[in-house]
Amino acid sequence: MEKRDFFISYTGRDEAWARWIAETLKDDGYTVYAQMLDIGPGDNFLDKMNEFLKNSGNFIAVWSEAYAKSRFCMTELQGAFHEWHKERINCLLPVRIDNHPMEPLYAGLVHVDLSDMGAASAEKLVDAVRYAVPHLLNQTALQEDAETLWQRGLDYRWGDNGVQQDYTKAREYWERAAAKGHVNALYDLGVFYSNGYGVKQDYAKAREYYEQAAAKGHASALYNLGYFYDFGYGLKQDYAKAREYYEQAAAKGHASALYVLGFFYDYAIGVKQDYVKAREYYEQAAAKGFASALWNLADLYEYGQGVSVDYAKALEYYQKAADRKVKELRKKLNR
Repeated sequence: MEKRDFFISYTGRDEAWARWIAETLKDDGYTVYAQMLDIGPGDNFLDKMNEFLKNSGNFIAVWSEAYAKSRFCMTELQGAFHEWHKERINCLLPVRIDNHPMEPLYAGLVHVDLSDMGAASAEKLVDAVRYAVPHLLNQTALQEDAETLWQRGLDYRWGDNGVQQDYTKAREYWERAAAKGHVNALYDLGVFYSNGYGVKQDYAKAREYYEQAAAKGHASALYNLGYFYDFGYGLKQDYAKAREYYEQAAAKGHASALYVLGFFYDYAIGVKQDYVKAREYYEQAAAKGFASALWNLADLYEYGQGVSVDYAKALEYYQKAADRKVKELRKKLNR
């Protein structure tokens, strides 16, 4: 189980408060464990709560009269107190949401009093957290750099490194990385919205993310924007615009873009037919192992389009294309 900044303990009556605290902390860049977010049907409640406590750097108790009267909540607080005393958690922070007095053992702890603040207390909560655990700011900044967030999103995207595949969590990590300007996170979010992975398919939103990534020079984002204009996904089909994006991606060595430009000139799509240019683009894509480019080069040599008929050369390219397809298939099967 991954390490997070806070475990939020609360009674069911105070779930709305706990959810607000969790979202407020997440908005400020912290990570949290909380029952309503991380325990689902069929989970073992006690095992989960124990894991949350073991894997959290700090503990928040949503203190209220209901909390004080809950046997389970007080057990969690006692466990946290024990872990804090043993220095296995950094901070035990009660957050009072009503006027019920703190128990004597915990009254001396640094705590947050929100009993008279209502919903407008986010700033007070965050300020108290920063005061109580000042070391966490620098630690979080180091741990949650954009690259780390993007990599963690990849883990959830593919179900790697000990986590189950979860598109929603992948997206959440990538959104945080994208907010820091991470180009691959911007591109991956575009892919999610383009294909409807864990979200409603939205070509307009996908294009926004691709455009941000393309502005940072991401070759695949440039290619995908060309693809959108090529086939009219979420916008009016425009071969000239598609070619512009393909050419920008090709200039960065993008194999698919090189192949598509060859295809454009081979079949006169938005351009004058030019077998010589088609062959040049196919050769560049083929040099990168693009199987379809190898196949189309074979066609050019078989039928003498822009070159002299050369069956031996055609057979050579057909064989390379077939070998490449076999390698691609094996790679997919072994993932």
